[in-house]
Amino acid sequence: MAAVLDRFRGPILQVPPMVSARKVEGKRLYEMAREGGEVEREARAVTISRLEMVEFAPCDYPEVTFDVTCSTGTYVRTLADDIARALGGRAHLIELRRLANGSLDVADALTIEQLETLAEEGRFDAAVLTPAAGLPDLVGVVVDAQTAAAVGHGVALGPGWLPADLPPDGPIRVLDGDGRLVAVYRVEAGRARPEVVFS
Repeated sequence: MAAVLDRFRGPILQVPPMVSARKVEGKRLYEMAREGGEVEREARAVTISRLEMVEFAPCDYPEVTFDVTCSTGTYVRTLADDIARALGGRAHLIELRRLANGSLDVADALTIEQLETLAEEGRFDAAVLTPAAGLPDLVGVVVDAQTAAAVGHGVALGPGWLPADLPPDGPIRVLDGDGRLVAVYRVEAGRARPEVVFS
């Protein structure tokens, strides 16, 4: 088992399942699957940075518990079946729990009981992250009131507006002077264009 798991750590190629939301020729794969169709799917590069077996319950149909840390775009259900195929069998998931997404971690989540207590005390707002805090992994750019108003209307921003230390491409948070999230913009080729505008 250890040798097989080694083969799935690091950069790997993964074929998206037919029940995924990935589009092929403008149509989602799960829509094709519902119609009984199946098409050739191109393998995609993903990275499995951590893959550990936590439990193994031997029986006619063994149950295995894994901890996985993976890149965006990884299909964990497919990963489980690919590992089983490498061992000479097949597999499916009976449970999948996401423990973290970027810097957001389930360890920081509140229980239902804690939420109920906050609601009873009239402090439910204390449980809700602001939109800006909900995207901590994106670079934040604070703009003045005039620029915030333009961003609120989805105006594309040119090179003169972009701070020199911004990454050359990718999404950024655009914040007003009070730290409120005005929009998420994408930086490409020296310009920033809106992806989502909140005001």
